[in-house]
Amino acid sequence: MTNQEISEKLSLNKSTIHWHIKKLREDNIVFSKADGKFSKYFINPAVEPDMLKWLKT
Repeated sequence: MTNQEISEKLSLNKSTIHWHIKKLREDNIVFSKADGKFSKYFINPAVEPDMLKWLKT
């Protein structure tokens, strides 16, 4: 998802999303790939199973 898509989905300001994405990237929870002039963000596959367990509780 892009910053804009996350912002719209969560009804949060883009700068708020940017701040949280930055922290998640620093902790290697998400990574980004350039897609034209936008970046798309993905959950790191190495932490995805733990994230899914956490979300289910």
